[in-house]
Amino acid sequence: MSIAALRRVTFSYNGTPIVDDVSFDVAAGSFVGLVGPNGAGKTTILRLMQGLLRPSSGTVELEGRDLETYQRNEIALRVAGVWQRPPLAFGFTAKELVLLGRTPHLGLLKWETPHDHEIAEEVMRQTETLQLANRTAMQMSAGELQRVFIASALAQRTRILLLDEPTSFLDLRQAARLSKIIGDLMQCGMTIVCASHDLALIRRHASRVVVIRAGRVIHEGAPDDALERARLADAFGMEESDWYHDERGGG
Repeated sequence: MSIAALRRVTFSYNGTPIVDDVSFDVAAGSFVGLVGPNGAGKTTILRLMQGLLRPSSGTVELEGRDLETYQRNEIALRVAGVWQRPPLAFGFTAKELVLLGRTPHLGLLKWETPHDHEIAEEVMRQTETLQLANRTAMQMSAGELQRVFIASALAQRTRILLLDEPTSFLDLRQAARLSKIIGDLMQCGMTIVCASHDLALIRRHASRVVVIRAGRVIHEGAPDDALERARLADAFGMEESDWYHDERGGG
């Protein structure tokens, strides 16, 4: 059963199509990998799926309904995102950033409860960020801040998690830890849509892969098929003989 879907979605900026007639389904509990060169439209697709952008035409569906019929808070209770270029948050501590993930769940007074703090500490332990709790964003490295934003998304307790190049600022140990977290989340039934050049991450977790070039889906299928070397060389505009096979950052 599809928990989310794009139906002939187009998104244009200043008259130029960034996403062009894209359709695919996301099954509940699956991991869908979005693969393609920089500028292919992967991040735009994720932002459309979270309602941060509205399609120029076509429909984004969430739980069988047009996403545009949802209120902002209703989407936030269902979909969380971790972005390659997160919003500026220099004045916040790590703990405060993670607690922002609880915002959709707060009552009328908008004060965090002890339960909210318990969830924040749980996801910070899970992402190995609890020791950063009192550091401000300015005092953290890019990799540390990335893990804090991942913790914030997990604190949101949604059914769908969108990941935009989640390993881009992580070293090998941190990337391996993230991969384990993803595996644990999938065992609990989380649905994940991930745009990434980290082909090892995609191969390990994806149930389906959508290959995108110039805003259009050029292939969709099982990882072994979609990530075949000749297909990737075509997607990235390369000769197959020139393909440098690097599982982490293979594009």
